[in-house]
Amino acid sequence: MAEALKESTWTTFTKKHKLELDDAPLLKALARVEKTDDTKPDARIEALMALADVVPKQVVALARRKKELGDKVFVEAKDKLHALQEEAEGQIKQVRKAKQEAADEESDSPVLLTSKMLPLVRELRKGETQMHALIASTTKAASVLIMRKAIPASRRKLLAEALGDASGVKYVVAECLLENKALTFVVQGQATGLAKRLTRALLEQVGLRLKVRVRGDDGETDEDGEDGEDANPPGVPAAPALQPVDRGAYERRRAQLQTRVDQAEAAQHPESAQLRELLVQAAERADQDGDVPGAQRVLDALEKLLAGPARAGTPAASAPAASGSYVNMQRARLAWLQTRQAVQTQLRTLEASILEEFKGDPDFDEVKQDVRRLDEVMAELDEKLADTLDAALNATDDAERQRLQQQAREQMDAYGAYVAGDRFVADLDANPFVTVKIRETVTRSLTVLGKSLA
Repeated sequence: MAEALKESTWTTFTKKHKLELDDAPLLKALARVEKTDDTKPDARIEALMALADVVPKQVVALARRKKELGDKVFVEAKDKLHALQEEAEGQIKQVRKAKQEAADEESDSPVLLTSKMLPLVRELRKGETQMHALIASTTKAASVLIMRKAIPASRRKLLAEALGDASGVKYVVAECLLENKALTFVVQGQATGLAKRLTRALLEQVGLRLKVRVRGDDGETDEDGEDGEDANPPGVPAAPALQPVDRGAYERRRAQLQTRVDQAEAAQHPESAQLRELLVQAAERADQDGDVPGAQRVLDALEKLLAGPARAGTPAASAPAASGSYVNMQRARLAWLQTRQAVQTQLRTLEASILEEFKGDPDFDEVKQDVRRLDEVMAELDEKLADTLDAALNATDDAERQRLQQQAREQMDAYGAYVAGDRFVADLDANPFVTVKIRETVTRSLTVLGKSLA
């Protein structure tokens, strides 16, 4: 049962157990939450976060009076406080989710069909949910919009624009879910011939090659691949056939290119720094990540750059422009992973300092539990940016690479907004135990990454 986040919830509990506690900050935080509502999500999130920050401090204060209160009352009060905190944290997530969904509903941006739809498709593939879909289709192509909420007819314009405002567009309302290991669209009407067009649409829009199934309200089904038609959309090359990983061939190639890089440096190649960096990146992908095919693609870029002019002072005009972009994306990917590592090191140092400070205190177990909140920071500053940049590096189509680069910029903006506006991050930077600079570390890194992807 959800805990009511009201001042009366706590006062009723304390009166029942005849508790006299120094709980003014907690009562103030609860009263502040009670004055907010979902119509003003920013104010409500701020109030909920303030409450979530106060509760652990109240638990610590309670623990100091454990002997006086007695085990039974102490445990009940502690559980009550933990229930308040869990409810506050749960509501924070709900309000943030609702806020994002509301923003999506109000926007008619084309990103609704691409970067905003990608996480929804990934969620559907887990088989744990069902969403709404609106399909625009001609005899040769289709576009699709997937959303959590029912999709209004006004979204048809967005889908038509994605088809180049083609004539003869038909719109189909559908429900989308995972069924028989395929992304299934349950449509109002006939399903014939639609699965193949949806497969192409999803590949173009979110970059995923999926097994698609369409089920009509007449009970008939249509699955991708039945008519033998080429599944690749116009302008998108077919995915290369999978080849066995040959580690020996990679090692020999890297050794040969190592020699060529050494020679290029000796000849004062104008791109010596990028050549050396690509060689290092190839080694990291193969040796640390175990991604030999990915390392081979790095060596491809290295060979293209080596093919450019090698005389000192000669413009590297003949080196493909993509090589420089490739280097920047590789740099950004590695830099973000290094930034996360730096933040994690600071958090571990802080955790160790807090635990050392309370070592031997009667409330040590409670403090040990409370410091797990530090894990929230790493959950927010996740590896999605590195994954997006990795996908961009592996993209074989220029349009797809540009889409993923834009998605990376949006993810960077989200990280920046988090460290700039999150109350918990600010409290960590101001903690009395040890110096940490979470906001500064992340902001400085994102500034550099933004320039490299500009």
